[in-house]
Amino acid sequence: MFNHRVNVEDVGPLPTLPSPQQGQHLTVTLAGLPPAKTFGRSMRHPSSPQWPRFMALRRAAIEAMAGRMWYDGAIGMTLVYFGPDPAPVLRSWYAEGIMDTLDASRGSSWVYLPICYLDDVQVTTMRTIVRIAPTDGYKLTVEFL
Repeated sequence: MFNHRVNVEDVGPLPTLPSPQQGQHLTVTLAGLPPAKTFGRSMRHPSSPQWPRFMALRRAAIEAMAGRMWYDGAIGMTLVYFGPDPAPVLRSWYAEGIMDTLDASRGSSWVYLPICYLDDVQVTTMRTIVRIAPTDGYKLTVEFL
């Protein structure tokens, strides 16, 4: 049974502006690693080790969407990872974690609003680029195709 009460602030605000137009994009840059797909305990649960990464990306994407409604067409993504060791990124579930973070999700007692798109099946391209750097960070570009 899911007994966690979701904070409305965590879910994100209702959009007040129309969706992005085809051909537009947004870019967010964050320190640290992206959220990784989890199995068992959802990364949306505050006890998940992915929770801080999940919320950091959600909040950055909400800000970048600037009040716009999610897009209902095809999505392209480019993830540029900066860090000392590319192996964990290349063998990870980061792409899936990012996609799950930016779409909608619901359970029996909670709903997470979509941020950039309604469902990750809309993501038609995902490109990952690795750049060696002293510390972990990433830049994510979401293209509205």
